[in-house]
Amino acid sequence: MKHFLLFSCLLCLLAVASVAAQPKVLVVTAHPDDETTFSVTLYKIARDLKGTVDLALLTDGQGGFNGSELGSQYYGLNLTDSATGRAYLPAIRKQELMNSGRIIGIRNYFFLDQKDDYYSQNPKPYLDGRNWDMAFIEKRLDDVLAKGGYDFVFTMLPDSTQHAHHKTATLAALRAVQRYKGPKKPVVLGGKEQNIGYEIQFAELKGYPETRIRKGAPLQT
Repeated sequence: MKHFLLFSCLLCLLAVASVAAQPKVLVVTAHPDDETTFSVTLYKIARDLKGTVDLALLTDGQGGFNGSELGSQYYGLNLTDSATGRAYLPAIRKQELMNSGRIIGIRNYFFLDQKDDYYSQNPKPYLDGRNWDMAFIEKRLDDVLAKGGYDFVFTMLPDSTQHAHHKTATLAALRAVQRYKGPKKPVVLGGKEQNIGYEIQFAELKGYPETRIRKGAPLQT
């Protein structure tokens, strides 16, 4: 996939600034809070470059109950209980996402509301439509891209050890860009969180050639 690159916040900001004075960016992620991978970059794009940032979120976020100890105290609900968490977390996490998005500068949200079901590293049940409605996801992303006129699509680097939801979101974004018939395809930038001094090692997600990065693409920290 010749449009797929890797980036850090600095590299991405430089790339975005060099292409468009007021860049238009679509972020495609799986869970509420995944966008924090790019939060500084998105803030700089929206606030300093006067660009626009939209976000397409694939899941409803109900599977976040395993890490909801603090949220349980804050909201007065036992959100670590799976039944309680799955009942309340979709609305809570959407609201938290939009609250933080007002600070970052996110303009529009596209909620695709697929079930945040369980942890796995295998994206196949999602991509083939067993776990998620991929026909709906594909149509929704196609519509968003067609209307958005985006310069860039941000998504998470599809590392082999990553959550299947993250991999699926990235693959769905890449495939949507491949299908896009507009005058100019957006550049897809993949990012990941990492420690200072860590050197990214990535060529492609095995079995998914559309994730192969462009030859000579910079892998920056």
